[in-house]
Amino acid sequence: MKTLYAYDFTVRGFWDYTLPGVFVVAWFCIGAFAIWFSGRKKEQKSYGNWKIAVVICIVAVCFGGLMAVLGWSHYAQAKQQMESVGIQTAEGYVENLQTVDRGNDSFILNGVTFDYGTYDWTYGLGYYHRNANHGGVITQNGQHLRITYLHLKGRNAILSIEEYPNDEDIPSV
Repeated sequence: MKTLYAYDFTVRGFWDYTLPGVFVVAWFCIGAFAIWFSGRKKEQKSYGNWKIAVVICIVAVCFGGLMAVLGWSHYAQAKQQMESVGIQTAEGYVENLQTVDRGNDSFILNGVTFDYGTYDWTYGLGYYHRNANHGGVITQNGQHLRITYLHLKGRNAILSIEEYPNDEDIPSV
C-alpha cells in the first residue's frame, strides 16, 4: 500500500498553527531594527528612529503572540475533536468523482461522501484539501483507496490517504 497523504497531527500540528506567529514577530522586529539603525548618523551617539522601532516591536510581539495563542487554541480544539469524535476509516474504490477548477472536489468511497477544496479551510490546517486540478492525489474514479477521516462540522475531514497500487495488493477478506 502506498501512502499518498498523511498528517501526523500530534507532531506537526502544533508548529503549523503557532509558527506563523513566531515568523510575524521575527520579520517585524528585523524591520523595526532596520528603521532604528537607519536613522543613526555616524557623528551621533544616539540612534535615530528608536521610538518608531520600539512601537513596531511592541505591535509585532502583540500581533504575533495573538496569532500563536489563536493557533494553539485551534490546535487544542482540533486535537480534542479527534479524541472525542474518533477517527474512522473508509476503504474502497472512488466513485462519482467530481472535480472543479475553483471550488470543492467530491467523491464517494464505500458509501462515505468526501467534499474538499484547495481554497476550503473549513477544518483548518492539517486536513487534506488539495483539488485534483491543483496537484491533488485523488484524480480518477476507480482508484482503490483507504482513507482515514474525522466527521467534523457536518463533513468528513481527511487525515490520511493510502492507495492500493493494483488489485494484487488487496488483502483477502
